[in-house]
Amino acid sequence: MNMKQRIAFSALLVAPVVAVSMPTVDAASTFTPATSSVYQTIYVDLTKLTGTIEKYSWAIIDGGQKTPIVALNANSFPVKPVHSGKTIEATAHLKDGTTVTSETYIEPFIPTYNGTPQLVTQNGATVKEAYEGLTLQLKVPSVIELNREPVVQVPEQEVTYTYEWYKVTTTARERIKNSVASYTIPNDFRATLQGVTIGLEVDISATVKNLPGAAPITITASMPLGENPVERLLLSIDELETSPATNFYTYNMAGKTFEQFKEHVTALQLEVNSLPGALKTKITNFNQLQLAASNIGAAEAFLTNYQKAVETNDAKDIERAQKSASNLNQRQLSLVKDEYTDVFILKASDEGLDEDAVLEINEELLALYSITDIEELNEQIVTLQEKIDALPRQLHGLIQKEHLTRAQQNSNAVRNFTDKVAMIGEDADTEANAKDIKAAQAAFSTYLKLSYEQAKLISEEDLTFIQEVLEQEQVAALELNEEIEELIANILDTPLTSTEEFVLVQQDYDILNDRYKQLSTKARKFVTNYERLKELRTALKDAARTEALIRQLAAYDPATNLKSSRSKLQAAQKSALKLSTLEHALLINKEDLVAFTDAVNDAVSDSITSQSELAQSFLTNITRWGVFDDYMSYGTYNSFSEFEAEVSEYNKQFKAIIARERNSLPTKIFLKTATSDIKAVKNAMKKITAAVTEPKPSKQYTRILSAERAYAKLSSTQQNLLTLPYQGGQTLTPYEQLQQKKAEILDLEELNETLSTFKTTGYDRPIEELQAIVNYYNDLNSGVKQLIIDSDVIKNISKDIKTVRNFHTKLRPIIDNIDNESTTENHKKALISAYEKLTFTQHSLLQYIEGLEELPAIIEEIRGESSLSSVSDLFAEIAALVENGEYTEAATAENVLALKEAYRQLKPDERRVISNYDILTNAEKHIKKVDALVATKPEDLTTVAGKQWLEKATNLKPLEASLLLLAPPVPEKE
Repeated sequence: MNMKQRIAFSALLVAPVVAVSMPTVDAASTFTPATSSVYQTIYVDLTKLTGTIEKYSWAIIDGGQKTPIVALNANSFPVKPVHSGKTIEATAHLKDGTTVTSETYIEPFIPTYNGTPQLVTQNGATVKEAYEGLTLQLKVPSVIELNREPVVQVPEQEVTYTYEWYKVTTTARERIKNSVASYTIPNDFRATLQGVTIGLEVDISATVKNLPGAAPITITASMPLGENPVERLLLSIDELETSPATNFYTYNMAGKTFEQFKEHVTALQLEVNSLPGALKTKITNFNQLQLAASNIGAAEAFLTNYQKAVETNDAKDIERAQKSASNLNQRQLSLVKDEYTDVFILKASDEGLDEDAVLEINEELLALYSITDIEELNEQIVTLQEKIDALPRQLHGLIQKEHLTRAQQNSNAVRNFTDKVAMIGEDADTEANAKDIKAAQAAFSTYLKLSYEQAKLISEEDLTFIQEVLEQEQVAALELNEEIEELIANILDTPLTSTEEFVLVQQDYDILNDRYKQLSTKARKFVTNYERLKELRTALKDAARTEALIRQLAAYDPATNLKSSRSKLQAAQKSALKLSTLEHALLINKEDLVAFTDAVNDAVSDSITSQSELAQSFLTNITRWGVFDDYMSYGTYNSFSEFEAEVSEYNKQFKAIIARERNSLPTKIFLKTATSDIKAVKNAMKKITAAVTEPKPSKQYTRILSAERAYAKLSSTQQNLLTLPYQGGQTLTPYEQLQQKKAEILDLEELNETLSTFKTTGYDRPIEELQAIVNYYNDLNSGVKQLIIDSDVIKNISKDIKTVRNFHTKLRPIIDNIDNESTTENHKKALISAYEKLTFTQHSLLQYIEGLEELPAIIEEIRGESSLSSVSDLFAEIAALVENGEYTEAATAENVLALKEAYRQLKPDERRVISNYDILTNAEKHIKKVDALVATKPEDLTTVAGKQWLEKATNLKPLEASLLLLAPPVPEKE
């Protein structure tokens, strides 16, 4: 036995344990049971003792003689064969000096074999007969004790075996010189002097070691002598195949089913593998047996796939089974020939393409471009995708998926727009904050970049909502503009009469100014009256300062203190005479100034004892001016020239008065002021004239603003002078001419409405008219440009015109030759791609460019083009090369070449439709391979060359083999 067998054998041993009863001193001392056996362990039963045990001692009693067992101080004792038939005594020594003794008898040990021996091969296989060259080895049963329950096995290391081999003849047993457990039968084994050799025997003797008086036990194994199987196995393996009738080797099923043939091959493999090495090398056709086993495995894999396909009828399972069948060679095919054809019947090959389904889907795809509701478009996209997915995979190439892709792109673009719209507050169309306006600007910027097809999908509701949000700030700016104008007009129409009213005006100013600051920079530009608001701020300050000077006059009395009164009056007069018309309207106590002036004049008159006639005349003339009553106007004149002449005359009169009298006249300040006013008005008139007569539009508005600022700085007397015609007979005053010119320049309402239409619906006029708008805009002053609400649209006009013209220049050759054969599929794709990139505003220009008017119709026609019929025909012709897993007569080299050329003529997209193109390429490869094989076919297939050729032919796959069967036969040798 080897080490593994020894370990396994030892693990089977059972060592029963017997208790030696050790009662108290008063009790009887006996073992329980009274007898024991070898290979048991006996021990002292401690549960029956009282007191403390100090040690144990053991002894063997044999024939009345007791022999102590030295160096054993334990409560257990293992019984071995040497103790067979003897008595074992156990003594327990207690600490108090007493002892308790018990003994048990070991029954005699009688060994026997546990079964019968066997002769087996070296690898453990069982054979029925022995033959020359076979190596046999003994399989010996274990040794056990007779009549024991449970069985006690003797450890193998305690048994000694001897072997005696014999040749058995019909008359005697001849001793063989062999004493080991194996034996190789020599080639001359059958030779004998007595009778005929009929078998082999071996006597096995086993002796248990250290068993007193034990005799060996003997048992015999035998095996009859039989025939050598080599010749039989060689013949059986050869008979697995049939002799080829024409082209292929096949298996000789001989009425066997696949499973029976498989079992037959497996049995042959086991038998060959059981042969001795020397005999196994004589199985020269063993490779044929291995090949058969391998082919059985391939055929079995096919049958597994086939059976699953039959059970599930699933397309993938059927495809897998068909592929498995197409890889079988002719030997494998012969194993499953009854099932082979059926696998291709499970699902017939495609005879053509389902044109109706393809046409229906393509028509629905084209209809996507006419949808104007985004929800409807999204629903149709999902529906069409499901229809496409439901089609057979090979039909997908005929589907014009580019339309679906474009629809998805359009949907994504619209979703991007609506996402940005969603970022605007819900109530922003009535109460928009800065964040809402910024979000609306971003959304509208996205809208302007949309293509024509995408812009059609934007709801009118979203577009109106954005417009209302964006216009809110413009409306707010225009409302502020009107409120500023209204406030100024109210002040001028109804001058203030109390401090409370003055405070209210200050508050109104603060409110309007805060609203202005809250506007964006762009919106502020539309508040053209902001200069008037700034003018009001200055007016409030100047009016308050003048009011303070007037209030100081109350502390002085001209009758008693004329000098100081005159000094204070002059300060107040100077301040009042510098005030503008608006500032005068803000004065509350101007009547006090007029009254104090009269009081000072009276006091002066009283102080002058005598005046010259010139002085009296001067005073009489100059006091006719209204300025003495309101400090605002000189009175009624037909023209500025008339007033200028009168002032000149008064200056002459004034200079004619003697110096002493001149200095004492209180009215001289008015003459001095009038003289200054004429000069200031003339300077202002120069600016007004320059603004009104400026020929360049780009400079007109700047000059107008400059003239208005100059006018605002004038005093009320100066401003009133500007309301007079410069000369008699003129219809309009200089100031009226200025305002008229300003109104003409700022008449932008029509332009703003036009631009608003452009940005929402595209252009509605020829390019020449659009260019005129651009030119008009370019000529405007930068300040006026800022007042155009949709100035960005004008910038886009130029960009769009340039883009469309470049589009026309680049693609005109394609458009003009769209129906010519020279226009390729790539040309048409480039045209559609460029067309789809046009924004909706650029698209609106197509109708105004010669040669592009019909482009939308051309695009629609190109999108609807389909080569379904020609592709379907080619697909069917290629499919006809194969039927039920075999090539048809159509599979000729000439036909395959013609089909390849037809495929080469297809467009790239059309080629992708030919999903069975691999049939064509495989046919070309298979035809070349089989033609080469046929060309080398020997006349005599029984020769070595012939057999080699047959092997090549047999290894052909079914498709390749079908071509060989279609090939013309090679003439037989005469």
